[in-house]
Amino acid sequence: VSQFFPMTASSASRLLRNAPRSSRSFSSCAAREAFSLPQFAETVTPRPLVDRYRRRMEYLRISLTDRCNLRCMYCMPEEAVDFAPSDELLTVDELARISSVLVELLGIRKVRLSGGEPTVRKDFEEICDMLGSLRANGADGPGLHALGITTNAVRLPRYIPTLQRNGIREVNISLDTLVPVKFQFIARRDAKNFHVVHNTICELADNPFFRLKVNCVVLKGVNDDEILDFVELTRTLPLDVRFIEFMPFSGNKWEEGKMVPKAKMLEKLTDKFGESLRPVRTDRASTAKMWQVDGYAGRVGIISSMTDEFCGGCNRVRLTADGSIMNCLFGTDEFPVRDALRSGATTAELMDIVQSAADAKHARLGGREDMHDLNSAEALNRPMVRIGG
Repeated sequence: VSQFFPMTASSASRLLRNAPRSSRSFSSCAAREAFSLPQFAETVTPRPLVDRYRRRMEYLRISLTDRCNLRCMYCMPEEAVDFAPSDELLTVDELARISSVLVELLGIRKVRLSGGEPTVRKDFEEICDMLGSLRANGADGPGLHALGITTNAVRLPRYIPTLQRNGIREVNISLDTLVPVKFQFIARRDAKNFHVVHNTICELADNPFFRLKVNCVVLKGVNDDEILDFVELTRTLPLDVRFIEFMPFSGNKWEEGKMVPKAKMLEKLTDKFGESLRPVRTDRASTAKMWQVDGYAGRVGIISSMTDEFCGGCNRVRLTADGSIMNCLFGTDEFPVRDALRSGATTAELMDIVQSAADAKHARLGGREDMHDLNSAEALNRPMVRIGG
């Protein structure tokens, strides 16, 4: 494969560190006006969102759109995707109402925006301002204690001030290769986007406001030869690089032979770094097992959804762009709130819909046995782009 990629991953890593910074300064932002949140018309009692296995749901992932400016092979089917019409997506006002219910009444403490690609939505800034207004005032007070975004970063530079003024610190950038030609192959879009993403990683890594993670889906025979080069980014950059096992979704042509399991990735890391690769303690709800090489500024992790799942500590629920609550990335159950919002549902009724989703949450893998069961025709979920990463 290497003969088709004349730029080595190591040289791409050096290019990342030495890439020119944007001339735009983000040291100061104009004060924003407070977003006007909906007021609850009836008296309701707040309660924690707990499933039947006593897992408390405190983390909401909101997909803003199923559209994306890339076409990554593991996320989007090669054939045309049936995107949701714009009138089927939740409006800003609808997002504000259901978000307020989840945060102020059901105990959600963290929100992450995803897509598709969230920054392609035209009202992205308004949505960020709305969520920013839900932030908690103190360490133990009600409201959001963490805000984040998962993005391909192609359009992110123009929105960095928006993230800063709304406290959106946790930025996960998807990047699956350090080689521009491979980027074009994996993302099915022009390699010029590769340099935009690299420069953005540099800019955010140098900005102490942000907590930066780089997510890499590892595909056998495509980018598994770059694992050590990605780790090398953590030598000087204070970021987390996380390797993700390839997961089955509708249209992404998953096969076990295309997946690099956690054991193989870890073997490669330990062969290279030996005892200098030390485990890092994470909380129970973390999706990644983490390590750090002695003397390196950043950390490295593995998200092993297929071979070593972590469902026992799950604290997440999802809101799709077209307005359904999903209780698992791999689950096929959906609990629609859009129609309820549009038909005048009460706050208590909205709370009950969300609680029904939590009550139906399975112990692991959306009720499936393993990765092969997940890949069966009856188990296949929406395409990843229509769920939200």
